[in-house]
Amino acid sequence: MRDEKGFVSLIGMLIALCVVCYLCFIVFKTYFKNPALEQAVEETHSERVIDTSNHHSIVESSKAVVEDYNKQVLKRQKQIEELDK
Repeated sequence: MRDEKGFVSLIGMLIALCVVCYLCFIVFKTYFKNPALEQAVEETHSERVIDTSNHHSIVESSKAVVEDYNKQVLKRQKQIEELDK
């Protein structure tokens, strides 16, 4: 009977150790994030062109992006035509 109690408490200690190790892993992973990556992500979010605050702003900003793209394509086509002359 005595051996069974020791075995159960050993399993309990191992499970508790696993839980503590997992929590430490999560804490260290959160604490030691890669700040350079975070800065790059923030830069990208600040430079995004399409406003996603609501449906109307998505449509309007998408139209503006498409118009800008069309202007760039037309400009490049004109440059190519001038080079061909």
